[in-house]
Amino acid sequence: MISQAVILCGGRGSRLGVLTADIPKPLLPIGEIPFLDVLVFELARHGIRRLLFLAGSHADQVIEYAASTPLKTRFGLELLVSIEPQPAGTGGALWQAGDLLDECFFLLNGDSWFDVNLLALAGPMVEDPTVAGVIALRHVTNAARFGSVQLSGSRILHFAERPTQSGS
Repeated sequence: MISQAVILCGGRGSRLGVLTADIPKPLLPIGEIPFLDVLVFELARHGIRRLLFLAGSHADQVIEYAASTPLKTRFGLELLVSIEPQPAGTGGALWQAGDLLDECFFLLNGDSWFDVNLLALAGPMVEDPTVAGVIALRHVTNAARFGSVQLSGSRILHFAERPTQSGS
């Protein structure tokens, strides 16, 4: 059973302009709660009790969130924050947090949620220790806003970053 989730919270959110000038995207309100509450609740609902937030821009607010969210006591969660001193991308943030990572963990973007059964997604890694990773993908008709993946059967051959947009 995978018991840890790592949530990427380090981006600047520059495409959202003034909305993220003073707050990280994962903490933007959805109704009356921060979006991060949606992720934390869903992870806790799936039995994940150890969460690690990888923070960069506005890390102080992510630290405050981890210390004060009511979901922490409601579900008995262990919430840790790793601060990325200089932007180093997803791989760099994971590398810097290496000592805090379990051997197997879920990795999520802090500004996105996909309604997927995490326990089923983890199945191949739990059943076969030679499986290095599993990724949830979604087919979209226009991938211009997203990165893309080239597959051969169930194997990933290539990742392509989303195209850069002027003003991003």
